[in-house]
Amino acid sequence: MPKIYLSPAAHGTDNPCSYSADCGENIHCNAYIDELEPYLAAAGFDIRRNPKDRTGDRLREAIAESNAWGADLHYVAHTNAGGGSYSKLMVYDRGTAYGYAEQLAAARRAYFAAEGQGWAVKIAVEPQWAELSQTAAPAVYDELVFHDNAEQIAWFHGHLRGLAAAAAKGICAMFGADFVDPYDAKGEVAIMGKMVNAEELKAWIDAHAIAAEPGGSAASSGGSGSGSGGSGSAALTLKVGARVQYSGRLYATSTGGGAGATVSGTYTVSRILEGKSHGVLLDGGLGWVRAEDCVVVA
Repeated sequence: MPKIYLSPAAHGTDNPCSYSADCGENIHCNAYIDELEPYLAAAGFDIRRNPKDRTGDRLREAIAESNAWGADLHYVAHTNAGGGSYSKLMVYDRGTAYGYAEQLAAARRAYFAAEGQGWAVKIAVEPQWAELSQTAAPAVYDELVFHDNAEQIAWFHGHLRGLAAAAAKGICAMFGADFVDPYDAKGEVAIMGKMVNAEELKAWIDAHAIAAEPGGSAASSGGSGSGSGGSGSAALTLKVGARVQYSGRLYATSTGGGAGATVSGTYTVSRILEGKSHGVLLDGGLGWVRAEDCVVVA
């Protein structure tokens, strides 16, 4: 199957997000890519991704990795600034990548329309960007929405999965692949690096389901923090620099907005915000989680 290299925003200094002071362009673009990966995996694509901690001038490493791997598509996910209210897909020239951008644009326009949004989806030839001019694969640089448009970025945070599904449909159209919804899958799909069958997938989804609440926050309807050790002793020793075990959802903000990937492992606490429902930041920007779901191990 085609190889898709995913490159979410990786600014050395993250751009502020109007949705929340605790969010930024790097954070919510990684949350969006977290949602896109299961769809591409379900469709059978081979996927690689620029790591979340490879930021700033290390972008050249991502370009080199994409080129060495032989990607068939280099997909860049950013959000824009300047107060606009549209999507913009940038490409190097009017070659193969332009046709790919047209497929993505068609899928996104259909999704916007279905959600009652009249935002335009533009395609522009802008060869000045490194991930367009230096990648061997056809590349599409996606400015999803405007992170300084409060209304649009709030909508974005509440529709990460829908936008990801639309992008996956566009990518499937590029390569003639069948779109498969991993949340209705009949066969095996890759979740957290493990191949699971339909029954196991349903159990995974049910265990980590997220129900949106008014105001853009999110609440777990499946007890994603269960089994992590509870709220007792972990909170007593929780501090910046501590190593903690965490199993559950990651969130884009310290208020529980922007539900992202589900993880399980040992992480370093980078920041703690008292009084926030999800006030613990893991691994320098991996995601925000609840203090009571962390078990301090070092």
